[in-house]
Amino acid sequence: MGKEDIQQYIKAAHPSFLRPLQFFPAWQGVLTLAFSGFPPSFKKLKEEINENLAAAIPKESPGSMWPKMTLGALKDHVRLTPEMLGRISKICSEVSSDFDLSDPASTSQALLVDTLDIAFYCCRSLERQVFSHSIQLQGAGSVDGSVVQNRLVDESPPSKEERDRVQGIVNEVHLPDYWFFVSKDGNRETHYRGNALGVSLVHHFQHSKVAPAARQENRCSTSVHPLLPIIEKLRSRIDEEYPGLYAWMKDSSLHCTFRALM
Repeated sequence: MGKEDIQQYIKAAHPSFLRPLQFFPAWQGVLTLAFSGFPPSFKKLKEEINENLAAAIPKESPGSMWPKMTLGALKDHVRLTPEMLGRISKICSEVSSDFDLSDPASTSQALLVDTLDIAFYCCRSLERQVFSHSIQLQGAGSVDGSVVQNRLVDESPPSKEERDRVQGIVNEVHLPDYWFFVSKDGNRETHYRGNALGVSLVHHFQHSKVAPAARQENRCSTSVHPLLPIIEKLRSRIDEEYPGLYAWMKDSSLHCTFRALM
């Protein structure tokens, strides 16, 4: 697969938004920010890559089929108890109340994604990379949306089916046997920070622009994304309750994986 092969699909995609949904402890206790779903522009991009480049890239893993950011992993040789899971889930729910979920189409706290990166990484957290090739989403065809830096942004929210699918994943935390999956071995700090070579299509959080809606409401400066203080609030709450339990990924490495490429 040549770089030019995938670039044509990325460039043709319209910039769009990833809207925050919920903080929650995923399997193996990984602290995760789930977004409400991939909007139509990104669903189409992923489908085009899967259909047209299937012979050149690995089969898509379940982890990139719904949009999320890995925020932190348990330190090595640590396991959550059912009581710890309950307390951490409660903290996640309380901090998630800072998200504006009143309107699925709201962009006031969303990531404005107008750039994707082909990241050649040395560790799964992306805290160490060989290099990262940035590609601007330029959009092909007309959509309902707004113009940002001379590019048409598709403001469409994820479909109801997509939102329900992601909500179902997040809601698993309430199942009686969920602790079994949280308590499993694997995906600790070394999994993310140990040596591991790979290539993925990602959106780097540090590349996210503040949505025009947030600037108009004076929710934040143009240099600080409104999600960052909420993420820091979650970290502080968890660290206060369980000091040293989690290894937090560096802000500069936070990302949403669209697709593994190698």
